[in-house]
Amino acid sequence: MIIPGEPVWVELNTPDMEKAEAFYGALFGWLFEDEGLDYGHYNTVRLGDELVAGAMELHPDLTNSPPSFAVYLAASDVPATSARAEAAGARVTVAPMEIPGRCTMAYLQDPTGAHVGLWEGDQVRVEARDKPGGFTWWELMTGDYGAAVAFYGDVFGMDIHPLGAQSEPFQYSTFGQGDGLLAGICDAATIVSDEVPSHWRVYVQVVDVDSSVEKVRSLGGTLLDGPVDSPFGRVATVADDQGAQFQLIDANPL
Repeated sequence: MIIPGEPVWVELNTPDMEKAEAFYGALFGWLFEDEGLDYGHYNTVRLGDELVAGAMELHPDLTNSPPSFAVYLAASDVPATSARAEAAGARVTVAPMEIPGRCTMAYLQDPTGAHVGLWEGDQVRVEARDKPGGFTWWELMTGDYGAAVAFYGDVFGMDIHPLGAQSEPFQYSTFGQGDGLLAGICDAATIVSDEVPSHWRVYVQVVDVDSSVEKVRSLGGTLLDGPVDSPFGRVATVADDQGAQFQLIDANPL
């Protein structure tokens, strides 16, 4: 069962698909498959037989769209959820549209500035989870924690639960709790520079973070932070050889 607000799809936006295929193939064993002209040469990405993500090549004219991983949250009714989001202060950047045989989707910028997608349909979703090379956690890094908690709770009807004592400078909440954990919201106001906008980030599970960092570097990627030990596993922030950022973690973060 898909729960509204659950992260169900991830999309790599990259300037050069061939380079992305080489990088992630060597790092995680991901396999890219071009869906052809009918789908604008969109790529589906698999880990073995399981879907792990999609990948889209950025148009050369889109200089304001940096390489990144986009996160899509489940919606039971994308047009209605999009309307609620807009009423709650979001800006809809891609209006609801149906992709035959795949999903109905939309894309928006939440009131704190983070871009996030809406996804309706269970024909295509992330299957490779909580295993090496698969996604294991998603979280919003926001400069306006209170506004983010209110927005996602209202728009998706999510039960949002504080993680531990909520006191500045660090506050963190989760979508769901216990065995129903879906994603996190992190108060990033004192963690990242004011120049870094609110954004969703993704965690990929690996067997060994330190060796994976060295592999990233050998493939032309960059270590941005860490590795550091946390209560949820050893974590590092890295970027691929084209600049798309993601997290490496050696266990489920929550």
